[in-house]
Amino acid sequence: INPVIVESRGEAEFTEGCLSIPGLHFEIIRPAEIHVKGYDLDGNELDLELDDFAARVFQHEIDHLEGILMETLLTPEQLAESRAAIRELRALGVGQLPEPEVGIGRLRLP
Repeated sequence: INPVIVESRGEAEFTEGCLSIPGLHFEIIRPAEIHVKGYDLDGNELDLELDDFAARVFQHEIDHLEGILMETLLTPEQLAESRAAIRELRALGVGQLPEPEVGIGRLRLP
């Protein structure tokens, strides 16, 4: 809960995709290692040193928590390709979600 990257080291390039933009994959450069702090479901503090794939996944998901999509990290050429693909997906009706039947809420610590 509420993860924060407190330190990052190095750089690594890796092919990344996202369920928010189905079917698209781009080479993304991110820090190779990160130090993350946050809380578990019981409110206990977590202190994690992550590298390789785990570091990449955490960074990607923390970006989502902060309202950042993978597109923000793309080169101008990659961004143009992404936007063209999104236009095609919209024309096909992909990505249009039905209204939720239940409300979406925030998780609160006890």
